[in-house]
Amino acid sequence: MKVYHRGPLEVDQFNSSKEQAKKLGIIRYRGHWYFPTLRGDQEVLTGDWIVNKSNAGTCIMTDEEFKQQYVRLPVINKEVADWIKLGKSKEIGLDTALMLLMAGRTDSPEITGVSKWIWHYHMADIAIAWAIGYQVEEDE
Repeated sequence: MKVYHRGPLEVDQFNSSKEQAKKLGIIRYRGHWYFPTLRGDQEVLTGDWIVNKSNAGTCIMTDEEFKQQYVRLPVINKEVADWIKLGKSKEIGLDTALMLLMAGRTDSPEITGVSKWIWHYHMADIAIAWAIGYQVEEDE
């Protein structure tokens, strides 16, 4: 399951597999897939998103509608997540945290990894992660 930011919600993109349909409560009737909602059964097409808003129930969105309304949270490594938590716990802004990182004014032994990750690959991701949230990549 992927997590997106814009209030608490969980989403799944429907792939038309029987396993996913069973997990999500989607039923097949006369060659079409349907999802039960408060407004009645809605047809679900491959690629549609089933959006569960914890405060507003579940709805079906096309892929285009979903991408226009929600921002996918960036996936960051644990070292960067720890760096963000440290900065936020000290109540400093991202600009200050980045300046400290550039100046090498940190006692963190992981600074080389954090710095490399941010500067070489993910500057936009770090801004989104700091501002609205992130997912920590899973260890393989």
